[in-house]
Amino acid sequence: MSDHHPCTAPDCAIPTTNVICHHCAGELVETLRRLAHGGVERIRVHTLPDGTLHHATDMHPGLCEELDTTLTRQHKIGKGVGIVVRAGEKPVPFHEAASEIKWVLDHTIDSWAGEMCRVYTHITRPAPVTAQVALWLSTMPSLLAEHPLAGQMYDEITYATREVWRVIDRGRERIYAGPCDGLGVVQDNEQEPCLTDLVADPEWTVVTCQGCGRQYDVTRRRQWMMHDLQNYLGSSAKVSLIVATMGVTISAATIRKWVQRGKIKPRAFEPSLKVDGQPSPLYRVGDVIEVAAGGGQQSVITAVSA
Repeated sequence: MSDHHPCTAPDCAIPTTNVICHHCAGELVETLRRLAHGGVERIRVHTLPDGTLHHATDMHPGLCEELDTTLTRQHKIGKGVGIVVRAGEKPVPFHEAASEIKWVLDHTIDSWAGEMCRVYTHITRPAPVTAQVALWLSTMPSLLAEHPLAGQMYDEITYATREVWRVIDRGRERIYAGPCDGLGVVQDNEQEPCLTDLVADPEWTVVTCQGCGRQYDVTRRRQWMMHDLQNYLGSSAKVSLIVATMGVTISAATIRKWVQRGKIKPRAFEPSLKVDGQPSPLYRVGDVIEVAAGGGQQSVITAVSA
């Protein structure tokens, strides 16, 4: 008799021996990490007076920090526009809606951290700072997957994070033009790649890198970036975020449904977060865009020319 059962995460029925499958557990961990930071920006190596080497890692800002920045900027600007927090609700002022989403995120992460400590009494949570708590939770993939309410945890944390993404995108009113490919600061007598994210106003024709000052044609840069990203491979959550910058709104849950229906197939696999776990599937951005375009969604070509 098999001890496998369907994953309890919404819209997922992948057989697993845990409460949620390795794929959903990986997405949950990736979501928590993205709340804390946006990945490594650069690693700087310094030689101390005693001759030892000191490594300093600079991280891109996480969603928690970006949400705080968005709220601060919007309070200063004082726009009177509104957004909808839940489907079917009336628009409310941006400040109010963004503040509510921040409260939802803080409360969600705090509640699940407490729940993890209740079930796993040997762990101790860090200071009640949402970004730090999210990063702490991300270091326990096995415990997350085995938690009795893992499906609900996955649902609530990914939902809150999607709402944060929506607020940040609305607050910026900007388009992403890829990373700068110029040279940045000088470290240890060598000039490192800049890699600063290029964010432009939709009406701009030229965007200037805030890191090194190099300028780019916005339309050409977007076309190059979108073409280059067609072959990018990532998890359903990561691909969902990438295609969103191209004007194609597809959730990770929808991508998983397409996989189950045979519309999309993994192009590669990465090792599992667990020593004895199954590898996680990786999907191609271009495949997702093609299926989305066939289903009546806005295509990447339309997004570029709009």
